[in-house]
Amino acid sequence: MQRFRLNSDLYVRWKVSVNNYSYEDLSLFLIDSRMNRTKISYSVEEDDIICFLFRGEEQKYSGEYSLSLIANYKKPNQQVIDAISAFKLVPFLD
Repeated sequence: MQRFRLNSDLYVRWKVSVNNYSYEDLSLFLIDSRMNRTKISYSVEEDDIICFLFRGEEQKYSGEYSLSLIANYKKPNQQVIDAISAFKLVPFLD
């Protein structure tokens, strides 16, 4: 897992498999080390690569972060499409 210094801007790119869902039906969540879930706005590059900027000023906790891509969030047939342990934020790099 890649480690980054806390409070540094991170440009995140994630290759996903959307299983014939439209991106309008998908919600992206960032889960921090304390299991707080934050819905993230994202863009999509070619070949199903989701991209977003996680600004240093938005980072509150060090530790491991994961991503979940959910179809039909808070609607019938809600389903996790993809999930990953994404990165670790640390107070300092050794």
